[in-house]
Amino acid sequence: MMTTLGMTEVYSARSFRWINAGHAKSLLRHISKSSTFGRIASIAATPIPSFLSLPYPGDDLFWSVFRKTDHDRELSWLSNHLC
Repeated sequence: MMTTLGMTEVYSARSFRWINAGHAKSLLRHISKSSTFGRIASIAATPIPSFLSLPYPGDDLFWSVFRKTDHDRELSWLSNHLC
């Protein structure tokens, strides 16, 4: 999408985040309503203290740096140096 706006990606990476164990257990309780895996995970997570911070397991968090591409300037430079 960004290339259609005239931008090029310079760098991107995944963010390393933490989640509170109490919040993670709440999410597992919500999942446990609809899946067998969720029920098992919710039971297994019960003894984990809610105040602990756990690494966030999701891969949906990332960041990217883009640079605006100036095609006119590049073409001008090429025409000046190649002709």
